[in-house]
Amino acid sequence: MITQGQIYETNTDIPIICMTSWRAPFTGGHDRILKKGEKFKVSHDPAEKASAVYCDPLRYKELHKKMVPRGDRMRFWVYAGYYFCIKLEIIRNECKLVEE
Repeated sequence: MITQGQIYETNTDIPIICMTSWRAPFTGGHDRILKKGEKFKVSHDPAEKASAVYCDPLRYKELHKKMVPRGDRMRFWVYAGYYFCIKLEIIRNECKLVEE
């Protein structure tokens, strides 16, 4: 069962949505590939019947430029950060649990 706080490592490159958060009533997102060997932490317990879950990259600072377009990052007065949306099926089949 996938639950909040678990840390996973990718076994292969996986498709994700890199979500951007803003200091405004707006959220954006970009299709990205999370490379093999990257680790992420499940941010919240998945909702009942959810197909995906929000996750935080463990190498947040190092991945920032690769995941978030420069135009978004440069709008520092409203840009508030990023996180991942990963399908539960992909976590189950393409990632390994490394920490509970």
